[in-house]
Amino acid sequence: MNEEQVEDIAEALYHPEHIADDLFEIAQVDENELDTLIEVAYEQVKQLVRERASGSEAQVLIDPDKVANCGVELTSALVNEIVEYINTMVANCDYDIDDVMES
Repeated sequence: MNEEQVEDIAEALYHPEHIADDLFEIAQVDENELDTLIEVAYEQVKQLVRERASGSEAQVLIDPDKVANCGVELTSALVNEIVEYINTMVANCDYDIDDVMES
């Protein structure tokens, strides 16, 4: 599977408007910082797609350091909340991935 296919599937699974609202509610950051956090979440969805395309069934969890070191100043409590949110969001995408990959 090439990167364009990965992105197409990830975009079908990923709803940035909902994620933006949720992440803003959690972190209360400015627009640029919010965009950064959305991109971190999107990259994690793409990682899920890559893993499933390769046949792996392993759980895809985000490394908390990716959030902590993404360039947005966050407390450790906020990092933990965002990590939990992204992991839950990716797990929800995982439920739908087979249908999206088949279509």
